[in-house]
Amino acid sequence: MILCEIIDGVAKTSMAEPVFDESYDLVVVGLGTAGAISLIAAGREGLKVLGVEQLYGMGGTGTIGAITGYYFGAQGGLYKEMDDKEQELRKGNLFHDGSRRDACAFVMDREARACGAEMKYECIVTGVYMEGNKVLGLRLFQNGKEIHVEAKKVIDATGEATVCHIAGAEMISGRDFDGQTQPATSSSILIGKDGRGLATNKDAGFVKQHEPRDVSRVIINSNNFPMYLKEDYTMEEQKFVAVAPLFGVREGRRIKGRKTLTLSDVVSKKRRTEKPLFYAYSNVDNHGKDGAFENEELCDWMVASGLWGVLMSVPVPMETLLPEGLENIMVAGRCLSVDHNLAACVRMKRDMAKSGEAAAYICSEAIKKNISLSEVEYDNIVEKLKANKCLDEANNVGFMERIVRKYFGYELPELKTTEEILTWLAGEKPGWAIWACRAIALQAKEAEGQTSEVQASMAEKQRLVEALKGNLNSENENLSRHCALALGIMGEQAAIPMLRKMAMEPDNYVPKSSLKYIYTRGVSAIYLLGKLGDVDSIDMLFDIVERKGLTEIPDFTFGEFYNEATDVYSQYALFSARALTEIAKKYPEKKREIVEKLLMLLDNPEYHIMITLRDNSASLHDLKPKLIEYINSITK
Repeated sequence: MILCEIIDGVAKTSMAEPVFDESYDLVVVGLGTAGAISLIAAGREGLKVLGVEQLYGMGGTGTIGAITGYYFGAQGGLYKEMDDKEQELRKGNLFHDGSRRDACAFVMDREARACGAEMKYECIVTGVYMEGNKVLGLRLFQNGKEIHVEAKKVIDATGEATVCHIAGAEMISGRDFDGQTQPATSSSILIGKDGRGLATNKDAGFVKQHEPRDVSRVIINSNNFPMYLKEDYTMEEQKFVAVAPLFGVREGRRIKGRKTLTLSDVVSKKRRTEKPLFYAYSNVDNHGKDGAFENEELCDWMVASGLWGVLMSVPVPMETLLPEGLENIMVAGRCLSVDHNLAACVRMKRDMAKSGEAAAYICSEAIKKNISLSEVEYDNIVEKLKANKCLDEANNVGFMERIVRKYFGYELPELKTTEEILTWLAGEKPGWAIWACRAIALQAKEAEGQTSEVQASMAEKQRLVEALKGNLNSENENLSRHCALALGIMGEQAAIPMLRKMAMEPDNYVPKSSLKYIYTRGVSAIYLLGKLGDVDSIDMLFDIVERKGLTEIPDFTFGEFYNEATDVYSQYALFSARALTEIAKKYPEKKREIVEKLLMLLDNPEYHIMITLRDNSASLHDLKPKLIEYINSITK
């Protein structure tokens, strides 16, 4: 047997002959949103099960993290029973109305014990015992002592795939460019005028969550924001009591699974599984205001098309919970195998609870039949998934335009004809049509060299392109400019003159394609000029960077994304710099000149690119260091 460990950040293995102190059918590591539900579901399946949690209670983000509400996620599943029991408990005198987080933790602990589950709180995994690629047991550390436990199966619900990481699974973290995850959140516990406890959360900035000192830095900084530091607190309606013990990390390490689900799979409807464990439901809720550093697909979705707020149902298959190359272990929670773009969607509490429930049923089936996890047949677990609506076809809603304060929105149709696309482009919500144009262009590209039947898509694309070109000079400003955006995302050079005009003005109109994180048309145009590699825009783009994006913005409507003027200016500067780097990639002979000039401008100590965080306009973050890193990355 081999013992796998991580020592000083380095993976090490050694021969071991452990004497196991305890033996279980299943060990669930991490009793947060996903793991707590896994533990209860597995216990109810009659398994001998142990839950391991490094904190002092169950529930994770929804209890110790003080985020008691829900942001979307598909409804249904065992979590709903826990919520109902928590609400019933609060009708008595044990918990007052504002103590939902405590009541939730109590209910889950009670339900776990009722089905025979054991728990070890304030306990961590320090090693994984393996034979070949099979996980056979864990070395735990609790109360100053090592505990060696044998397990037929393990569910890693740690959020960071800690057990899989120790066992040697391949990990993915953050975005392509620098591995950075989206902003974390800081939750605070408050007391209201009526004496009830409540909580609030604010975006806390970017954090390297695997580096303890950096986590400490962000926690301290985020709780020293100007909004919290006041001269006089006597008039405050809500009194600050404490920082939530669990820091809010939205995105962490993810496994490379037997299948990795991508945003492209979902929005292009490719590889849509017919055997989902559950459906996730949300928008691509990336809180970053540094979208200039994201990959092309995400920028096409959010920057060119403005579809940040579009809600989508995502069918999640079993293979995304099974780490490639390992046996006897699976994951539950936000560490499942999705790409960075989709990770911002498939992370909501309701959905992560369902992932934990599904993992428990898969493990139960494998243990009872003495087979590997990958040998579990979908048909043998699907009825359990459907029994309490962990899997519910009613959640398979496709794509929806989000409506303020509504769970379901308006269904977004598949735009099939040129006429339908032009109608959408002529209005205030062009994004869905812009994305449809992108899809048609990609289909045509894939059809190159194929049969004459498939090549019909080439003719369809050409008809659309000609119609878009024909409307570039339309008297309808929305139609002309949105046609330019559509042509730009399709890679058509005919868009360039109008895109330059939109960038130079700049066009500060914000389309209503979806909610919140929507870019001005001027920024969309600048992004597409870079995508198209427009050499003749170089001087204009440098001018925007040199003046730090400063421009006239009369009558501008500020909101969550554009909190204040600095947010507007910074996006112009950031995307102009990105466009220049894209041009440099396409024209190697210009790379050195572009890079040197950009770095010279940024070398000025007075040059800063400031952004605010969501719900936190009083605290500014300088993206200049990240921009310098981004520019230097293209020279490697």
